[in-house]
Amino acid sequence: MFLKVGRVLDVRWVASSSRAVKVVWKMYEGLCNHFLNASSDPNRDSKTRAKYSGLRKRLASPEFLLDLGLMCDCLNELSVLSNILQKRSLTLIQAHQHINRSIRVLTSLKDLKGEYLTKTTNATNNMNFQNITLEKEERGKRKKKHLENIIDYNNYY
Repeated sequence: MFLKVGRVLDVRWVASSSRAVKVVWKMYEGLCNHFLNASSDPNRDSKTRAKYSGLRKRLASPEFLLDLGLMCDCLNELSVLSNILQKRSLTLIQAHQHINRSIRVLTSLKDLKGEYLTKTTNATNNMNFQNITLEKEERGKRKKKHLENIIDYNNYY
């Protein structure tokens, strides 16, 4: 199955960002499996395999999944608002009402979980999402890995 992401930073960036995030949501299992296969592909050099391994680990982390769910919920609301605000027949008063409504919805997401965040929270509790076993990294290891990446990057250039 092929899904078209389109240009992410075009004039309607909210809608295009929402589509891009939804593609990651829909193709999550395929992306994880692709990164896993690429990380052990003997036809790739070790640096490329390590890059795919890191992408797979990041994608399969509960933290990434929760961020993905929150992004889906927020961008979904912002995309709806963006589409409404693009209507030529919209009055200033109607626009103000729609903006206030979206602010209330986004504010409510601080305390209540949206549709996608609810799904990802359940998945992180089960440590499984779309047939992918989630892998939790220890906090100290993540910090150390971030610092190593910064050091390696600076030494590379």
